[in-house]
Amino acid sequence: MILHRPQEKPKQTSSDSADQNGIIQQIRAGDIDLDKDKFKVRIDEIGSDSVEFHQLVESIRKNGILNNIIVKKYSDNSGKPYQLISGFRRITALKASKDDPASFEDELIWARVLDATVSDDDAYRISFTENLARKDLSLWEIAQACAEIKKKMGGAGKVKGDIDDYIASLIQKDKRTVRRYLKLASIQDEKIKAAVHSGNISPTMALEIGKKDLVKDDPINISALLDYLGAHPKTTRQFEKAYGNLEYCCDKSKMSLAAVLECKNADGFLSLKKKEFEKRVEHLRGKTGKEYPDILKGKAGSLVKDASEIDADLERKKAGKEFQNKNKDIVDRVQEAFHKSDIDGEFKIKPALASGKNQITVTITVPKDQIWQAFDAASRAKNTPVAKVIQKTQPKAPAEKNISPVSSTGENPESAPAVEPAIKNECQENPNIPRQSRARPYQTDKN
Repeated sequence: MILHRPQEKPKQTSSDSADQNGIIQQIRAGDIDLDKDKFKVRIDEIGSDSVEFHQLVESIRKNGILNNIIVKKYSDNSGKPYQLISGFRRITALKASKDDPASFEDELIWARVLDATVSDDDAYRISFTENLARKDLSLWEIAQACAEIKKKMGGAGKVKGDIDDYIASLIQKDKRTVRRYLKLASIQDEKIKAAVHSGNISPTMALEIGKKDLVKDDPINISALLDYLGAHPKTTRQFEKAYGNLEYCCDKSKMSLAAVLECKNADGFLSLKKKEFEKRVEHLRGKTGKEYPDILKGKAGSLVKDASEIDADLERKKAGKEFQNKNKDIVDRVQEAFHKSDIDGEFKIKPALASGKNQITVTITVPKDQIWQAFDAASRAKNTPVAKVIQKTQPKAPAEKNISPVSSTGENPESAPAVEPAIKNECQENPNIPRQSRARPYQTDKN
């Protein structure tokens, strides 16, 4: 029994019009020939990994298929009576929503049923119109469909001009756009195809990438470039500028395209005008003596700044290094004071450039419960010299002719006068040196 949806009752039309428009009726899912996908124009119809597909499955499980699929009657009765024209993804989702095949086969679906007399060309047009109206097709899917139609029509003996005219009328674009779609469909790299399909890059950019020497037949570089463009979307003109700088980087540094794109601030310096970028690279190279890889990795300074800013940065770094060297004793004294007071902390000082030449920034990092203890230790550090490590090593035995008798006091009469003042002074200045470390270096065995 054929049932019509009340809201979509077929209009009374002529026979030819009815053939083209079809009639709305319910059909069994099991009566649709799913083995033939001649009119499928989506490239992800059967894919079931996307979040969107899983959402569609859940929607259909709860509400059924809400939009009519389109089928065409077969002219013979040798197999299943219907060929699917539009709705491949919805049918696949319906099948995925069922727990057993039998329940899918018996599911009743609202469909627009075309007569068997509808030509393949008209069926393609209907499928395209349906998907374009619902905005379901990506640019890559349109390109693939155009290529498939051209292949089939060319095989049927139709001339190129007629094929282009037909495709143009089908997708409602001019013939120049059709030719661009056909070029796009000729791209073989799967990652570039996926990037176009997802909308991460434009068809024009995809065609440009396919021409570039740095990425030809190199999956690692292709992936790196597509990841970069996904994170930093660009127009075709911006892409050409960035790619020109990439060529310069790879040529000078002998780094791979992927390695350059991993550099700090890569998008910042790749977006510069080519002459300005090269000027900054050479300026840094001349100022620092660094090689190209170190410059690109940011080890010589920032390439996103102009020459005057680069020079100012280098001067600040130089002044900071000189300051650290000059004031190393202060830091060492405070760290020593922290150590003696069992404070688990760190002490740092640096010039406070924003506050003037005579200002410094002091940073003390300690546990909360040791704040005041750290302040107290730091304030005492001025009068606390850094302890020197006195190594207890056995002196080498002097040559026989230089051995002097040891006095009854246990001292070497020749060496003691020279060593004793130094030992005494060290002990006076630093009472923290252990007493056993104050022993004179030459002693006799008490026994």
